[in-house]
Amino acid sequence: MYVEFTERYFDQAKHPAGSKDHIKPHEAEILIATGQAKPATVELPPAVVTWSVGRDEISNIVTLRATCSRACGNLRFTGSPELLHRPNYGFFHGCLSQPEPVPKDVIERYSSMRSDAAQNPVAAERRETLSIEDAERMSNSASKQLDGARLAAQIAAEGKALKAMKKLGY
Repeated sequence: MYVEFTERYFDQAKHPAGSKDHIKPHEAEILIATGQAKPATVELPPAVVTWSVGRDEISNIVTLRATCSRACGNLRFTGSPELLHRPNYGFFHGCLSQPEPVPKDVIERYSSMRSDAAQNPVAAERRETLSIEDAERMSNSASKQLDGARLAAQIAAEGKALKAMKKLGY
Protein backbone atom coordinates (compact mmCIF):
# COMPACT_ATOMS: atom_id res chain seq x y z
CA MET A 1 0.00 0.00 0.00
CA TYR A 2 1.26 3.51 -0.78
CA VAL A 3 1.45 5.73 2.31
CA GLU A 4 2.80 9.12 3.34
CA PHE A 5 4.63 9.13 6.66
CA THR A 6 3.80 11.76 9.30
CA GLU A 7 6.03 13.38 11.90
CA ARG A 8 4.72 10.85 14.45
CA TYR A 9 6.48 7.95 12.64
CA PHE A 10 9.01 6.38 15.04
CA ASP A 11 11.90 5.91 12.58
CA GLN A 12 12.44 9.36 11.06
CA ALA A 13 15.88 8.32 9.76
CA LYS A 14 14.34 5.62 7.57
CA HIS A 15 11.19 7.53 6.52
CA PRO A 16 11.26 11.28 7.24
CA ALA A 17 7.95 13.10 7.63
CA GLY A 18 6.28 13.74 4.29
CA SER A 19 8.08 10.93 2.49
CA LYS A 20 6.05 8.34 0.57
CA ASP A 21 6.68 4.63 0.15
CA HIS A 22 5.02 1.32 -0.71
CA ILE A 23 4.72 -0.91 2.35
CA LYS A 24 2.89 -4.13 3.18
CA PRO A 25 -0.87 -3.65 3.60
CA HIS A 26 -1.01 -5.04 7.16
CA GLU A 27 1.83 -2.70 8.24
CA ALA A 28 0.10 0.23 6.55
CA GLU A 29 -3.14 -0.46 8.44
CA ILE A 30 -1.30 -0.34 11.77
CA LEU A 31 0.60 2.85 10.90
CA ILE A 32 -2.57 4.56 9.67
CA ALA A 33 -4.51 3.48 12.78
CA THR A 34 -1.79 4.90 15.07
CA GLY A 35 -1.48 8.15 13.08
CA GLN A 36 2.08 7.47 11.96
CA ALA A 37 1.10 7.45 8.28
CA LYS A 38 -1.79 8.36 6.02
CA PRO A 39 -2.89 6.89 2.67
CA ALA A 40 -1.19 8.55 -0.29
CA THR A 41 -2.03 8.68 -3.95
CA VAL A 42 0.35 7.93 -6.77
CA GLU A 43 0.78 10.75 -9.24
CA LEU A 44 0.45 9.36 -12.75
CA PRO A 45 2.43 10.80 -15.63
CA PRO A 46 0.37 12.64 -18.25
CA ALA A 47 -1.34 10.38 -20.76
CA VAL A 48 0.24 10.93 -24.18
CA VAL A 49 -1.03 8.98 -27.17
CA THR A 50 1.48 8.07 -29.88
CA TRP A 51 -0.05 7.58 -33.34
CA SER A 52 1.54 5.69 -36.24
CA VAL A 53 0.48 4.56 -39.71
CA GLY A 54 2.14 1.65 -41.47
CA ARG A 55 1.76 -1.58 -43.39
CA ASP A 56 1.56 -4.98 -41.78
CA GLU A 57 4.69 -6.96 -42.70
CA ILE A 58 2.90 -10.19 -43.55
CA SER A 59 -0.48 -9.16 -44.97
CA ASN A 60 0.59 -5.74 -46.34
CA ILE A 61 -2.62 -4.21 -44.91
CA VAL A 62 -2.40 -0.52 -44.00
CA THR A 63 -3.03 -0.08 -40.28
CA LEU A 64 -3.43 2.84 -37.91
CA ARG A 65 -1.92 2.21 -34.48
CA ALA A 66 -2.07 4.16 -31.24
CA THR A 67 -0.55 3.52 -27.81
CA CYS A 68 -0.79 5.36 -24.49
CA SER A 69 2.30 6.40 -22.52
CA ARG A 70 0.70 4.88 -19.41
CA ALA A 71 0.53 1.48 -21.17
CA CYS A 72 -3.21 1.34 -20.57
CA GLY A 73 -4.06 -0.02 -24.00
CA ASN A 74 -3.51 0.17 -27.71
CA LEU A 75 -5.54 0.62 -30.89
CA ARG A 76 -5.15 -1.15 -34.22
CA PHE A 77 -7.51 0.12 -36.93
CA THR A 78 -7.80 -1.20 -40.49
CA GLY A 79 -11.22 0.17 -41.49
CA SER A 80 -12.40 2.97 -43.73
CA PRO A 81 -10.78 6.40 -43.19
CA GLU A 82 -14.24 8.04 -43.25
CA LEU A 83 -15.07 6.32 -39.95
CA LEU A 84 -12.21 8.13 -38.20
CA HIS A 85 -14.01 11.47 -38.50
CA ARG A 86 -16.85 10.21 -36.29
CA PRO A 87 -16.73 11.06 -32.57
CA ASN A 88 -17.08 7.43 -31.45
CA TYR A 89 -13.82 6.46 -33.21
CA GLY A 90 -10.62 7.37 -31.45
CA PHE A 91 -8.45 6.18 -28.60
CA PHE A 92 -10.29 5.22 -25.42
CA HIS A 93 -7.93 4.94 -22.47
CA GLY A 94 -7.96 2.05 -20.02
CA CYS A 95 -6.45 4.40 -17.41
CA LEU A 96 -9.68 6.46 -17.35
CA SER A 97 -8.10 9.47 -19.05
CA GLN A 98 -10.28 11.40 -21.49
CA PRO A 99 -10.82 9.74 -24.93
CA GLU A 100 -8.76 11.28 -27.71
CA PRO A 101 -9.91 11.70 -31.31
CA VAL A 102 -7.60 10.74 -34.15
CA PRO A 103 -5.57 13.80 -35.26
CA LYS A 104 -6.37 15.12 -38.75
CA ASP A 105 -2.78 14.71 -40.05
CA VAL A 106 -2.82 11.02 -39.00
CA ILE A 107 -6.16 10.51 -40.81
CA GLU A 108 -4.66 12.10 -43.94
CA ARG A 109 -1.57 9.84 -43.82
CA TYR A 110 -3.80 6.79 -43.28
CA SER A 111 -6.10 7.78 -46.18
CA SER A 112 -3.19 8.34 -48.58
CA MET A 113 -1.52 5.04 -47.68
CA ARG A 114 -4.83 3.17 -48.14
CA SER A 115 -5.44 4.76 -51.54
CA ASP A 116 -1.88 3.84 -52.60
CA ALA A 117 -2.47 0.25 -51.45
CA ALA A 118 -5.76 0.05 -53.38
CA GLN A 119 -3.97 1.14 -56.58
CA ASN A 120 -1.18 -1.42 -56.14
CA PRO A 121 -2.35 -4.85 -57.41
CA VAL A 122 0.99 -6.50 -56.51
CA ALA A 123 0.18 -6.01 -52.83
CA ALA A 124 -3.04 -8.02 -53.17
CA GLU A 125 -1.21 -10.87 -54.93
CA ARG A 126 1.53 -10.84 -52.28
CA ARG A 127 -1.09 -10.94 -49.52
CA GLU A 128 -2.82 -13.94 -51.14
CA THR A 129 0.48 -15.79 -51.65
CA LEU A 130 1.59 -15.22 -48.07
CA SER A 131 -1.78 -16.32 -46.77
CA ILE A 132 -1.51 -19.66 -48.61
CA GLU A 133 2.07 -20.18 -47.38
CA ASP A 134 1.04 -19.31 -43.83
CA ALA A 135 -1.90 -21.71 -44.02
CA GLU A 136 0.37 -24.54 -45.20
CA ARG A 137 2.90 -23.82 -42.48
CA MET A 138 0.19 -23.72 -39.82
CA SER A 139 -1.32 -26.96 -41.15
CA ASN A 140 2.06 -28.72 -41.04
CA SER A 141 2.67 -27.46 -37.51
CA ALA A 142 -0.76 -28.63 -36.35
CA SER A 143 -0.31 -32.08 -37.87
CA LYS A 144 3.09 -32.42 -36.15
CA GLN A 145 1.50 -31.47 -32.84
CA LEU A 146 -1.31 -33.98 -33.40
CA ASP A 147 1.20 -36.73 -34.26
CA GLY A 148 3.12 -35.90 -31.08
CA ALA A 149 -0.07 -36.05 -29.00
CA ARG A 150 -1.00 -39.42 -30.53
CA LEU A 151 2.46 -40.81 -29.80
CA ALA A 152 2.28 -39.55 -26.19
CA ALA A 153 -1.15 -41.18 -25.76
CA GLN A 154 0.13 -44.45 -27.23
CA ILE A 155 3.16 -44.46 -24.92
CA ALA A 156 0.93 -43.72 -21.93
CA ALA A 157 -1.47 -46.53 -22.92
CA GLU A 158 1.40 -48.99 -23.34
CA GLY A 159 2.82 -47.97 -20.00
CA LYS A 160 -0.53 -48.63 -18.32
CA ALA A 161 -0.78 -51.98 -20.07
CA LEU A 162 2.71 -52.96 -18.88
CA LYS A 163 1.86 -52.01 -15.30
CA ALA A 164 -1.35 -54.05 -15.46
CA MET A 165 0.52 -57.05 -16.87
CA LYS A 166 3.13 -56.84 -14.10
CA LYS A 167 0.38 -56.80 -11.49
CA LEU A 168 -1.10 -59.94 -13.00
CA GLY A 169 2.29 -61.66 -12.91
CA TYR A 170 3.07 -61.83 -16.61
